[in-house]
Amino acid sequence: MHFKNHTIIALLFGVMTAGCSKNSAPNEPDMRLYDPDGAVLYNYPEEADPSDAYAVAINEMPYFVFPVPQTIQRPPPGFLNPFTPHIVNFDIAGKVMVEITPKKTINAVKIRPESAGISCTLKGNTLKLFLEKPQFLSVEINNDIENPLLLFANEPETEIPDKDDPNVIFFEAGKIHERSVGALSNQTVYLAPGAIVYGAIKVGDRSNVRIMGRGILSGAKFPTEGTRPVEFEHVTNGTIEGITIVDCKGWSMPLVACNNITVSGIKIVSNTGMEDGIDIVGSKNVTVDRCFIRTKDDCIALKAGITYYDWRDSRFAVENILVKNCVIWNGKHGNGIEIGYELDADTVRNVIFENIDLIHTENPGLMDDEGSITIHNSGRAVIHDILYKNIRIEDPQRILFHFAVLESVYSPASTMYGKIMDVRLEDITVTSSRGTLRSKIMGYSSTQNVQGIAFKNLTFNGDKVTTGDQINLSTNAYVANITFE
Repeated sequence: MHFKNHTIIALLFGVMTAGCSKNSAPNEPDMRLYDPDGAVLYNYPEEADPSDAYAVAINEMPYFVFPVPQTIQRPPPGFLNPFTPHIVNFDIAGKVMVEITPKKTINAVKIRPESAGISCTLKGNTLKLFLEKPQFLSVEINNDIENPLLLFANEPETEIPDKDDPNVIFFEAGKIHERSVGALSNQTVYLAPGAIVYGAIKVGDRSNVRIMGRGILSGAKFPTEGTRPVEFEHVTNGTIEGITIVDCKGWSMPLVACNNITVSGIKIVSNTGMEDGIDIVGSKNVTVDRCFIRTKDDCIALKAGITYYDWRDSRFAVENILVKNCVIWNGKHGNGIEIGYELDADTVRNVIFENIDLIHTENPGLMDDEGSITIHNSGRAVIHDILYKNIRIEDPQRILFHFAVLESVYSPASTMYGKIMDVRLEDITVTSSRGTLRSKIMGYSSTQNVQGIAFKNLTFNGDKVTTGDQINLSTNAYVANITFE
C-alpha cells in the first residue's frame, strides 16, 4: 500500500550550489521548507534486494533504492561496458527533500538534465536537494556515468483500477511477480507502485488497451534476445503510462502498425546492447510525452517494414508523431533521436520532436554514422515535414547531426531509395567540453537526395552557429538548400 512521510517540517543548513562539491561549507540556513505530505512512497517487496551503492531518504524517511542488474552483454567487443544504475521511484505532490548518501566518497556531483536547474547541498557525504514537481533526473557522482542514481519523481496517480474487475490484470504492490500477459480489447494491465514484475506484456490486434501504474517491469529473467517487454502490434487506441521498464533483452517498447497511441511517464533503463527504447514502426497518430529513456541502442526510433521480428506487415506510413518533454540518454551505440534505418513505406511525415533533453550520447569508437539527432533512410520512404524544436544536447561524444539516404544491411532487396526533405531544427543548444564534433548530410544520388535542411537558432557552447564549418559539417553533391539563421 502507499504510505506518506509525516515527519516534522525541517530546515536544511548549507550552501546551495549548482554542482555540489566535497568542500561545500555551512552558511546561512536554507529557509525552504519541504512538504511532509509532498511525497507518496511505494511499498516494495521485503525480499527485494536493495542497492548497496546508495542510501536514500525522502523527507527524512529511509527509502528503497532499486539496483538494475546487468544480466547480458552482446558482442562484438568494444560495445561492452558496465552499467549498473540505481533507481528511486516515488510520486511527488509538493516540495520534497531528497537525501542521497553514496557508498563512495563524494568529490563532485552532476545532476542532469542541466535545464532542470537543480541546486544541492553537500554535508558530510550526504547530498541534499529539493524537488518541487514531477521530473526525471540522473545524479552522477564523481563523473561516474556507469553507476548513476536515477531519480524518478512521478506525477501522482489519478486513477487506480479495481483489481476485482474482470477487465483488469492487476499486479499487486509489495510483491514480486513472475508472469507474462497479453491483454484483450478494453482491458487494463496495472502494475501497482512497488510491484516488481519479471515478464512481458504483449498486445496484438486489439483496441482500447491500457498499461498503467508505477510498478517495475523487468526482463532480467529472460535469457536471450528477442523478448520485448511491452509490445503493441496492430493496436488501435492504446495507452502506456507510468511504469518503469528495466533490463530489456529485445526492443523495449515497439509500437507496430498502430493507430492512436499515447505513451507518457514511462521510464526505460537498460544496457544489454540490443534494446531500442520506443520504436514507432509503421504507425500513425502517436504521442510520447514525459518519458525517460536510457538504452544502449536507439532511444527513440521511427521505422517501417521490419522483417526480422515475428510481426505481420508494418510497411505503412509513419505520420503524425509527437515526441515531447523527454529525457534521453543514448548508450554505447545506436542513436538518440532516430528516423530509420528501416523505412520500407511510402512516407514519414508530420513528425515533431519538442522540448527534449539529450543528456548523453556515449561513444563506442566503432561506428561513424551514429549520433544525437539522425535520419538514416535506407528504404523507399520520402521523409518530409520533420521538426526538431527546443532540444538541449549535453555531453555529446559522437556525430551531432547525421541525415543521409544510404544503402545498408537494412535495405530491402531491389528497393528504390527515398528522399529526405523539409527538415527544420529550431532552438537547438549543444554544450560540450570535448571540442567541436562532426555532422554529416549525405544524399545517395541525384534523385535520391537530401534537400531543405533549415537550422534556426542553433548554438554550440553559447555561440550561434551560422555556417556548417562551425559544426564540422560535411556534405556531398546530392544535398541542396542547407540554411542557417
